[in-house]
Amino acid sequence: ADDGMIMAGTSVGAKPQSRIKEAIKYELFVVVIFGLIFALTYLFLNETAIPVREVTGPNFGDVAPYEIEPVEGTSFSTNQLMP
Repeated sequence: ADDGMIMAGTSVGAKPQSRIKEAIKYELFVVVIFGLIFALTYLFLNETAIPVREVTGPNFGDVAPYEIEPVEGTSFSTNQLMP
């Protein structure tokens, strides 16, 4: 079987094309098909039903401030955290 490379251009009615043109055509075909699939799924399947529950907690002002206890013998200083 001839794959088109052994006797390229010798078949009756053959239209020789470059391999880059063939590759571009196949790539564009894949991009168009993927784009159609993506667009259709976005248009018809873009809604979700995620249950949402509102949670109320303590106010930030009601919480005691966080304090850092200094540890002796370390290179870390709490002064580095002060604004």
